[in-house]
Amino acid sequence: MDESTINQLIASNFRSPVITDVISDPHMMYEIVRRGLPFTEKGHNTIWDSAIFESAYKYFQDGFRVVEKQIANNEIILNLIIEVTPENVDRVSELNFPNIRHVDSLRGNMGIADQRAYMVYLFHQKSDLPDQTLFSNNPDLVKRQVGLFNKLWEISIPLSVRIRELDGSDRSKYQRMINNIYEFKDELNFIIDQSRKELLIFSSLSSLNQLFINRHNIAKIKSAQKRGVSIKILTDETDEIFSKQISELNQTNEDNPIRYGHGKSLCCFNEMVVLADGKQVLQTKNQQDGKIFALSSNEEHMVLVQDVLFEKYWNEIQSLEISDN
Repeated sequence: MDESTINQLIASNFRSPVITDVISDPHMMYEIVRRGLPFTEKGHNTIWDSAIFESAYKYFQDGFRVVEKQIANNEIILNLIIEVTPENVDRVSELNFPNIRHVDSLRGNMGIADQRAYMVYLFHQKSDLPDQTLFSNNPDLVKRQVGLFNKLWEISIPLSVRIRELDGSDRSKYQRMINNIYEFKDELNFIIDQSRKELLIFSSLSSLNQLFINRHNIAKIKSAQKRGVSIKILTDETDEIFSKQISELNQTNEDNPIRYGHGKSLCCFNEMVVLADGKQVLQTKNQQDGKIFALSSNEEHMVLVQDVLFEKYWNEIQSLEISDN
């Protein structure tokens, strides 16, 4: 791509000429982004693996400041997906970008401007600058990349959750009492967001209705389902509206259906228990007069006890279903 073409692209806000080409000079790549930033109309959807993040952090600090100012003035929206690691978490936290999310084992990168053009930075050897940059404003190609970004965004987790994960990775076992509904909601969000393999919920229907069934938590469950998390939910009674919500989620993700069971073996079970990956448990003790008493813990014994209880109730209900048939 020559200088004349680059000037045309920037002057037209990357609308013309329609082109898919490779830029070989990494400094030219950063210059194109710098010159294009003031003309951004809506915002950027960006994916950074560790290689491009380290490069941008070193060579693009002035660009960061421009974007931060645009965000602060409500001129644009930046959605950034990055793998946040113990090595880069402090530098990522320095970025004054409100919409940062994390994905494990992220490989590759992409920057989409105004859903109109995208760039991919190619590293062929170990270096702090990309060897080549692929640029395209072809509408069909851009549409595909936007779709890929949206899929990755759905399975990512918020930066705040990832920071808590990293903070807790070196933390000793703990138990924490919760008697504030807002703290409980934060803890529930954290447990659902940080689940990777399995999410187990068993609850009385009254507790589930009071503490869990709402649009926000259904969206959280949907996101976990899309991440590939195996989800089982068990209640003492059935709820037609909740059953319908689960069915609708499963229709959009048939490869990883949420399993929902209910039965009288949970009779007199006036609490809710949430388990994530066999590592974390959140258990409500009771709710009365608008107050909540709950316990959050990662102690192995407490988690194991609740995991065994869930399996016990689940197997009993499955056995009763077979018996009835």
